[in-house]
Amino acid sequence: MVKNWNRENITLDFLMDDVAPKVHNTQRPLKVMIADDDPEVHSITKVMLKDFVFEGKGLHFIDTYTGTETAAHLEKHPDTAVLFLDVVMEDTHSGLRVVEHLRKVLKNEITRIILRTGQPGEAPEDRIIREYDINDYRLKTDMTLQRLHASLYTALRNHRDLTKIERNRKGLEKIIKASGNLFTHSSMEEFFTSILDQLGSFYHEDAELISHAPTDVAFA
Repeated sequence: MVKNWNRENITLDFLMDDVAPKVHNTQRPLKVMIADDDPEVHSITKVMLKDFVFEGKGLHFIDTYTGTETAAHLEKHPDTAVLFLDVVMEDTHSGLRVVEHLRKVLKNEITRIILRTGQPGEAPEDRIIREYDINDYRLKTDMTLQRLHASLYTALRNHRDLTKIERNRKGLEKIIKASGNLFTHSSMEEFFTSILDQLGSFYHEDAELISHAPTDVAFA
């Protein structure tokens, strides 16, 4: 359902700038999903964030307009960094169903959620923040450039940190799983080669970039 919300408080003086996004570098952009049944919200959000850069990376926007469509796209794009999620779309509970689907069905704890609503009575802020893994909760009348950027910076920092923790966890699991085979090799040279292979896998780099340890190491 398309809602009428007060747009008078939105700062739009930057609309005079060229709306074409600037090319910052060749790094892969961060995926930001905008889930809202109001097309104007999509347009305004993207204009406000057109020059946004986080740690050298720009943004790639994914637009969805219903809870069902949003859930499907989150499954298709599990690497979505931030989800701007409308509380009320096709019905009053569609946004919260998306949150439950993301966290409980898809088991995605990494994507950060910024909940936005034009009808605060539909989702009391204290209850939502307490019961759901929500990064931020904003009224659409709070959609100023400064506040939007601040919310997104905070969400992306959280996403970055959670991603590092998850990557390190998976890397350690690989090393622990492979460590049982390290001592089965017949020579010290093969042993060091196995360690280098595991380090290369852990850091997602070619093992040849790591200098080989000398084979004449003396052990007490």
